[in-house]
Amino acid sequence: MLWLAWPAAAQEAYPSKPVRLYVGFPASGGPDLIARLISARLAESWGQPVVVENRPGASGSIAADLAAKSAPDGYTLLLSSSGPMTLNTLIMPALRYDAQRDFAPVATFGLFPLMLAVHPGLPVQTPQELIAHARANPGKLNNGASAVSMQLAMEMLKQIAGLDITTVRYAGSAATVTALLRGDVQMTILEATPLLPQVKAGKLRALASVSDRRIAALPELPTMGQSGVGGYEVTFWTGLFAPAGTPQPIVAKLSDALLRMIELPEVRERMQALGAEPVAEGSAQLAARMRADIGKYAPVVKATGLKAE
Repeated sequence: MLWLAWPAAAQEAYPSKPVRLYVGFPASGGPDLIARLISARLAESWGQPVVVENRPGASGSIAADLAAKSAPDGYTLLLSSSGPMTLNTLIMPALRYDAQRDFAPVATFGLFPLMLAVHPGLPVQTPQELIAHARANPGKLNNGASAVSMQLAMEMLKQIAGLDITTVRYAGSAATVTALLRGDVQMTILEATPLLPQVKAGKLRALASVSDRRIAALPELPTMGQSGVGGYEVTFWTGLFAPAGTPQPIVAKLSDALLRMIELPEVRERMQALGAEPVAEGSAQLAARMRADIGKYAPVVKATGLKAE
């Protein structure tokens, strides 16, 4: 393997120059803020700058493509998420990278819990009541989706529960929440952060966490499984990647640095404030997440014909 020929002294000295961290999303958004939190901590630990470079566009694929084609020496990294690294491979036929072949997974460090929420005018209090209501009113309910990934989450529920619900896509989370508040749509599956203020103000009703765990900011809210809807769970995540062929000692050093960082209380608090649930999962676990997600999403994409925006 390539890394076996890499000089041991160079591995031990890593990093000996600035590191570039590509982010496939705009500045000041959640992924960018998390990238800057991590880059600052790594730079402080290493004594070398970690420069965040935003390359938004194509649902995160532009940054991923740039990172995939970079030198596999540990000096170009990618902060990415479920969409670019799993869903895009299924819905973007012209994708110029293979997420499983072209990257070395480093670590998962954040999960983004999703919430199923409804307009308070909808006469349901639980996921099971929503399913019953939708079955009794086929084709009459609308779901708001901020992105194709959120539409995927609803399509999975529709398949599992046998529902006829129409999805309306909006340009981002804020527009989706506004549509739900107005009653233009009756429900949404969305990341928890933009929904929480409206739920706590009583303007929207949260039914369940769609992820595999409860939402830290709303611990009384059950998961879908705890609500009696088995076999349904969608968890989106953020992780760090290096180009394939990056020497294994470098990947291991990066992974170890991130896993130790995520245990710091101040880092965990900041990530939670940004809507992420901190986790500490190494390279093998991140690779397993990718494989599992692709296996879970592929049948849904095939059955529904989901396409990228």
